[in-house]
Amino acid sequence: MRTKLKKTYNILLRIFILAATYGFLYKKIFHDKDWQQQYNLFTGLLEKPGIKTLLFIVVLLMLVNWGLESQKWRFMIGKIERVSFFRSLLAVFTGASISFFTRTVPANILAGHLSSIKPAMWMAFSSPSSEA
Repeated sequence: MRTKLKKTYNILLRIFILAATYGFLYKKIFHDKDWQQQYNLFTGLLEKPGIKTLLFIVVLLMLVNWGLESQKWRFMIGKIERVSFFRSLLAVFTGASISFFTRTVPANILAGHLSSIKPAMWMAFSSPSSEA
């Protein structure tokens, strides 16, 4: 019964984070007063020579960064639990979404990365003094 309650809380927390992310983006995009001005500035930048190549390189490097971060997480957690690349990538995305609101590294690690492993494996991360 207790694990069902934890799963329910986990699902509700994920739904809340997703709704908060979409709500924040919706507010920023559609309710900012200078949205049209920012859009015009962005489209004007796209007309400059070389900017599309630069944006492509930036997006490519973002994907490489997320892939390396995912591999790093798989390597770090590998002795405790076997995690697939896709699952570790989801953990990286979850951590990035949470740190978007909290702006802290512990929230990124605790809520994002540790949410990808089974709760039974969390004991490996607890300190010896917390078991007493």
